[in-house]
Amino acid sequence: MVQARFSVRSAVTAGFDFWRRDGLKAVGPLAIAAVVGLASTAAATGEMRIAALVINLLAVNVAQAALFRLALHPAGAESPDRNGPFGLQWRGLETRLLGLTLVLIILFVGLALLATLALALVMAPILGQAAVNATTPEALLAALPPAARLAFNLSLAVFLVAMILLAIRLTLATPDVAVENRIRLRPAFRMTKGAVGPLFLAQLLIYLPIIALQGLAWAFVQVTGSPELEPWAQAIAGAVGTFFYIPISVGMTAYIYLRLRGGDDK
Repeated sequence: MVQARFSVRSAVTAGFDFWRRDGLKAVGPLAIAAVVGLASTAAATGEMRIAALVINLLAVNVAQAALFRLALHPAGAESPDRNGPFGLQWRGLETRLLGLTLVLIILFVGLALLATLALALVMAPILGQAAVNATTPEALLAALPPAARLAFNLSLAVFLVAMILLAIRLTLATPDVAVENRIRLRPAFRMTKGAVGPLFLAQLLIYLPIIALQGLAWAFVQVTGSPELEPWAQAIAGAVGTFFYIPISVGMTAYIYLRLRGGDDK
């Protein structure tokens, strides 16, 4: 197993430096993502929420493409000249990043379905008639004997940890698409071998401001005694966090990608 060839502190610093220098160059799609996130809170139907989710995904995709052009152009990514006003454009990189997103969604949903099917097949003989009578997942879980419930919870925890590890191992697939102009997953596994711990810590550190914003939103709801405001408070915190997290994440990920791809020991 190879050693991770980057400093967590340097990576996080690079992310914040990139945000200060170039974060607002993608203010257009970031603003759309933030507004749509707020609008989804007020959505009256499930269809409207799904539409808001899709628009948010596309806006984040456009913002990431614009920012990766700025961060990785010297390494072979498309030129920042291809960015539109305020970072609003749709070109080859946007299409490839969207394709990668869809591939990852299919991968994770497929693994979740396979895990659910496996658990169902294992638990069905234990539950017997209770599985037929249960009308909700809660009732189904309550019907399990204590030992089986413990085994189920442990299996679920193992699956969630495995999904987190897989997501970390695929962290560098996005900058790799930006530089190589094609969708690949295997190189991300190669580059992140031995770097899971530092990658996880770096991602956690840049997410702390978002956690702090959500904590402030929760505290506001508790102080005002208005639980009906909680969805709006959390949505506002998420909208504000959008302008910070995405540019910082791109800057940090680009830094780590260049270190692990290039073998630089800094």
